[in-house]
Amino acid sequence: MIHNRAKLISEIERSIGFKIKNRKHCEILSEIIFIKTGLNISYNTIRRVFKISKGGEPSVKTLNILSVFCGYASYAEFFSESRTKNMWGVNQYIFSILNDYPYLAIEKMEKSFDDVNNYLHQLISLMREFALTKQYGLLARCFNSNLTDPKRFNYSEILFFGNCIGDLFQNTQLNILEFTKCKNFRACYFNVYVDYSSLNSNYGVLLDYYSHNYESGELKLFTDCLIQLRNYFNCKPLNNIETKLQFEEIHPILYGRLISINIHTSLKPDKIVSGFFDKIRKNKHAIEYLYEFTFFNIITKKFRLIEMTKTYVNKFVVIPQYQEYHYAIFSIVDAILYLNKGVQCNEILLKLKEVTFFRNSKRDVIELLISILEYHNFSQNAQAYESYKTKSKRLGYKLFDDDYLINFFK
Repeated sequence: MIHNRAKLISEIERSIGFKIKNRKHCEILSEIIFIKTGLNISYNTIRRVFKISKGGEPSVKTLNILSVFCGYASYAEFFSESRTKNMWGVNQYIFSILNDYPYLAIEKMEKSFDDVNNYLHQLISLMREFALTKQYGLLARCFNSNLTDPKRFNYSEILFFGNCIGDLFQNTQLNILEFTKCKNFRACYFNVYVDYSSLNSNYGVLLDYYSHNYESGELKLFTDCLIQLRNYFNCKPLNNIETKLQFEEIHPILYGRLISINIHTSLKPDKIVSGFFDKIRKNKHAIEYLYEFTFFNIITKKFRLIEMTKTYVNKFVVIPQYQEYHYAIFSIVDAILYLNKGVQCNEILLKLKEVTFFRNSKRDVIELLISILEYHNFSQNAQAYESYKTKSKRLGYKLFDDDYLINFFK
């Protein structure tokens, strides 16, 4: 166990009102602890804790008793709260110099924090403030900092970070290409926050940049797939995508996106579909291959494939709880399958609007799809129509016109 003995000693002495300096003090403290807590701890043990006599490190039992005396449930609780309070001083200093010396505030964070959990929320807040005040140089400074070193993050943390700062880069006043020079920008933003709302603006500029500057590998495939998706949103022809990468070398979510596009462009789509399901059937990550595959099939209104996928998921796949953001797409699938059969789905729509979670990067398109479902569920509801028009205008993609809404199920 990691010890914070000095802090615990200080809190004990503040509680009793005197310093523990000799055996007599230890005997008195032993009695006070028993009176207050009903727990026994010998004066010899206390002597070793306070280094009045030689001895090894205190046991967990000893540390727990001393922590209970100080008002904590255990030493673990004391240690956790002490770490939090220790960070308060650093955080207070960071905010005190932020307005006048923002670069020093970033440097203080770099020197003070090693654990992502200790600074992630504060870093997100700072970066959002920099964006709000149009201090884009400071945003770039953050992406060149060890605070955004992708090696520090686990998968969930980097997704959380990307989805919290992703919308900052929708601002067209910002020179998005300047950020491609930042060492952590691609890993912490571009790769994890696929901005479906700005494929025609800033994120689209990045797509074109990375597509032209990376001629091979997974990044090239990643950009090619999204460029084809952008083409579809803008009612432009789709092209089949080829790659030299093997199935095992491609991230499951990216592979699902690749297959969904190639099915749409192939002269023999059934063969591709059959091969796809055969490949993933015994794969422990099968569900991850189906998220983008399902999303594109919804957008392209391939209801037969949507139903096939839902049946496959129900039969073969166990859904991991940590992927609820991705799995939420199947709530939309349920609503589509009901409405396509002429059955209302009020409860599913309520769940989609009030309970279901979606990643911020896809939220605008998802909300547009929900407005389509509401329009058809409630007999061409006027409010749903206005919601659709608002979201369609915001997205700015030619695909999402009145005809797409009205004839979604035809």
